[in-house]
Amino acid sequence: MTQKYDKEFKINAVKMYLNNDKSIEKIEEELRALKRELYLVRQERDILKKAVAIFSEPRGKGTSS
Repeated sequence: MTQKYDKEFKINAVKMYLNNDKSIEKIEEELRALKRELYLVRQERDILKKAVAIFSEPRGKGTSS
């Protein structure tokens, strides 16, 4: 999935980079860490959604509510 950014966003991103004291390597390292964290958080969210769906199902016959 390729994201498209408008010209204003790109200009602001470059300005932020130029006004920052972090190197491009440091920024890319931080980006990788954030992407990894986002991946894990999404997995946790999906597991919780499935758990809620399971526990929200009506109970089978012969059990009391």
